[in-house]
Amino acid sequence: LPAFAHEARVIASLEHANIVPVYAGGIDGGIPWISMRLLTGGSLSTLLQQPGSPSVDRTTRMLEELADALDYSHARGVVHRDIKPSNILLDDTGRAYLCDFGLARLMTGIDHVTRTGALLGTPHYMAPEQAVSANVDGRCDTYSLGVVAYEMLAGSPPYDGDTPLAVLMQHATAPVPTILRDRCPESTALAIEKAL
Repeated sequence: LPAFAHEARVIASLEHANIVPVYAGGIDGGIPWISMRLLTGGSLSTLLQQPGSPSVDRTTRMLEELADALDYSHARGVVHRDIKPSNILLDDTGRAYLCDFGLARLMTGIDHVTRTGALLGTPHYMAPEQAVSANVDGRCDTYSLGVVAYEMLAGSPPYDGDTPLAVLMQHATAPVPTILRDRCPESTALAIEKAL
């Protein structure tokens, strides 16, 4: 429950057009709850499960919205640490919103979430340094957003494996796949490759 209280405080402190706003939160009868804005467009994860990839224009627009939200949270000392399609919600117009700051850490404060030996994040989207250190900064979110961008255009994340460790090792050692160069403008592919 301390992690839940931390998440509620972190999200409530962030007021940005592309971060799901929290209206209230608490613990009643031992059950934690958060009241947030209802977004009816589903998640990016659900969108990516539908046939066909989002267009380059739609992908670019959503990435601009999400990058702006990350710039805002990083400027306030908050690293999300779990950027992935299921933590990106959409409204009925397709506008993208970051949610689930459950692994967020205040860059200048004590990390209330990290536990010794715990892997915090989702291996398919984690920056390599996040797997070995709790002391991460906004660059890890940038990397994860690059993975999401890659998946939006290629149809799958850049790395896969039989175990979480195998996926993390690919993030750390495998070259960035160049498949995007056939699917989007070179400038877009280069930007995503740079993020990765």
